[in-house]
Amino acid sequence: MKKFTILLLFLLLLTSVIAHQPRVGADNIQVEDVEVSKAYYGELTGAPHIYIINSEREFPIYINVLIPGNELTHKISAELIKDDEIIKFLDGNNFEWNVWYEEFAGDYYMKGPELGEDFKSTTRLPAGQYTVRVFNDNNQGKYSLAIGEKEEFPAPEIANALLLVPWLKLTFFGNFEIISIALVVFSFMLLLFIIGLVQKNNGIVDVGWGIGFILVALYTFFTNGSFTLLQIVVTILVVVWGLRLSLHIYTRNIGKSEDFRYANWRQQWGKWVNVRAFFQIYMLQGLFMILIASPIIVVNSYSYSRFGILSVIGLLIWIFGFIFETVGDYQLSRHLKRSNSIMQTGLWKYTRHPNYFGEAVQWWGLGLMVISIAWWGMLSPIVITFLLLKVSGVPMLEMKWKDNEDYQQYKKHTNAFFPWFRS
Repeated sequence: MKKFTILLLFLLLLTSVIAHQPRVGADNIQVEDVEVSKAYYGELTGAPHIYIINSEREFPIYINVLIPGNELTHKISAELIKDDEIIKFLDGNNFEWNVWYEEFAGDYYMKGPELGEDFKSTTRLPAGQYTVRVFNDNNQGKYSLAIGEKEEFPAPEIANALLLVPWLKLTFFGNFEIISIALVVFSFMLLLFIIGLVQKNNGIVDVGWGIGFILVALYTFFTNGSFTLLQIVVTILVVVWGLRLSLHIYTRNIGKSEDFRYANWRQQWGKWVNVRAFFQIYMLQGLFMILIASPIIVVNSYSYSRFGILSVIGLLIWIFGFIFETVGDYQLSRHLKRSNSIMQTGLWKYTRHPNYFGEAVQWWGLGLMVISIAWWGMLSPIVITFLLLKVSGVPMLEMKWKDNEDYQQYKKHTNAFFPWFRS
């Protein structure tokens, strides 16, 4: 159990979890273990928020009012009350707010009035019940209320932070709007479905796959509006990848009949082909698109992303994967212009699917680039790798060549996915 806790703590630090125990603030919150440092994240929506402190013994008290972001858009005040008497007024209106960068989480705050000094308590209170009232003139706006000075992170708090902090980053500090993103993807997939219906060729969805990610990247990039270096780089990478992939598939398929996978389904589904294609091809791929696009959504939804060491490593991994996929596609296209034999040279000598391997590597790179914001970004490489290895990538193409003797010999000596020397 001790080793497991240490591992979780390492993951916690890796994903930049803050030093305060995070909480979602609201009205009538019971503050437990008042000496232990907690950060309550809340938003005033017309009424003050009340935090209740009960202690059976004398205790040190620390309180700090903060506002998310590096610009002061509004001011927040707080009152410490005992027996209906204000014993400390943290006046946000007449305080010189300062920009503060929280190093653990990598978030910016406007640091306001505090009861204490430099995040440490300078006051002890007798036992009893106290309330902290958080408010401003119109009771509107986001805030963070830090209470307590002792930093503790037991195992349950680590698990809570791993779940809560990424959500806070994207919603409290950022502009995470999954419904609008889903509508963009749905509309695009509906358009592709209509085109496929008119052309009687569902292979159009493969051409549109890369373009769909470009739409998600540009939509989230321009609706967020913070334009950090990391956002710019990730968006450019996705646009470059998507354009190359869509152009490659378009030029490869132009003038040809429907891809064998969709042609087989057209025969199998019979009169239900259009209904099943809508849900099982277009809408299902739209769902996977949202999951795989999670690094794009994460980075463009967060307003204060930084280009750190993990971003550099992720970028280098992406470049390697992009080159690997591009070279593999180029080598195959040149080979097919000269021969219909099984491609077994170049990168295809070391893996039967270098394009799929390169594709997966790129998403692992993008996931790593945004992991410091939210580990959810790693859903992308996990999903795409699973699909390529077990569902729509390797298995389907391998099935196409199951009766080809040359390909079966090729399989005996060459790895399916991960590059390695021939046996």
